[in-house]
Amino acid sequence: MPAEVFKPSLEGRSKGPKALRELKGEEENFGCPAGKVFIKLRREVKDKIGRLYNLLK
Repeated sequence: MPAEVFKPSLEGRSKGPKALRELKGEEENFGCPAGKVFIKLRREVKDKIGRLYNLLK
């Protein structure tokens, strides 16, 4: 079971935002509060990175 949990995160890092979105959906299905906090933090970080990227364009 843990191996299945870790595989999507590694794929998500290499494939980009779409894979991260798919991973997020899978994590939310586990119903783990810590996972949801991590997802929320990651969303905030992604938003900040997105804003910086748009400024640099």
